Amino acid sequence: MGIIKNNLSYAGQVCAALLRGEPHKARSLALKKYTRLLKNFYGGKPPEGSIDIMAQEWDYLIILDACRYDYFADMYSPYLSGKLEKKISQGTSTSNWLEVNFTEFYDDTVYVSSNPHCSDHEINGFRGSEHFPHIDHVWKYAWDEKLDTVPPDAVSAAALKMRRQHPDKRMIIHYIQPHGPWIGDTRISGEEIGLAPDLSTSGDGKWTVDILVWEMVREGRFDVEKLKKAYADNLTLVLADVQQLVEQLDGVVVVSSDHGEAFGEGGIVSHPSRVYKKVLVEVPWLIIDKGPKQQVKPQEASEAQDEAASADDKLNERLRALGYLD
Repeated sequence: MGIIKNNLSYAGQVCAALLRGEPHKARSLALKKYTRLLKNFYGGKPPEGSIDIMAQEWDYLIILDACRYDYFADMYSPYLSGKLEKKISQGTSTSNWLEVNFTEFYDDTVYVSSNPHCSDHEINGFRGSEHFPHIDHVWKYAWDEKLDTVPPDAVSAAALKMRRQHPDKRMIIHYIQPHGPWIGDTRISGEEIGLAPDLSTSGDGKWTVDILVWEMVREGRFDVEKLKKAYADNLTLVLADVQQLVEQLDGVVVVSSDHGEAFGEGGIVSHPSRVYKKVLVEVPWLIIDKGPKQQVKPQEASEAQDEAASADDKLNERLRALGYLD
């Protein structure tokens, strides 16, 4: 009975929006309801054959957030060489991916995190510090306020520092790009889209570029082809940095992703959690064998950046900038 009432309520909201002459809002409401129905359909169970990343052989696992397999396959070769495989991810959002992949404490693995979802904060039931002995919270000290994200070069620098400090550990290196905000050659600015449109209000009344663009896509009021170009340019941006990083690493390096991205295929927009559609679960798995991992003496960790501690109170702001809170 509760499900029926909920569906009728949603249908009523869609009809009311249409009667008010707001077809764009009605379209967004309908797509959001469809997404919820898909979540119920899948029941939170990862697809068969999905990869257990911690059971795989690698010394460095590079994660490109929200990187689709098809885009990566078309674009990686000018920057990286190796054996490319298609894998099925266990998650369709970062929090979903973290929760299902990291269920134990991994004493042999450290994490370079530009995404606040893996940190010493509990977010959606996951606290990274309960699973890894050390996390470099790059999002705390290398956040670019103008870009509203962590640029890839900061992540690469953090990874090299972590390598010197923990040479005996496996390492996960998590870049934000190609996930929005879109900071490559094709940029999408707040001025271009407007940050106070006639749309439903976000959680605290503050829109960000990432949240607003996806809402406009749901409403049918944004050029999806431009968004795809901006996404591809974000991928180009991060691949160029990853290329430079990989040149300085040894051992087995794998480049992969936590989940894909949807631009409206099958009625799916962005990367809703636990919606196991093809464009969201197919991820690259590029294996780069650089020979034996060199054994070097660890260096003492340097003092944390002054801004790191003070960044804790900006957690929600930075999650919102990346489109995780609305």
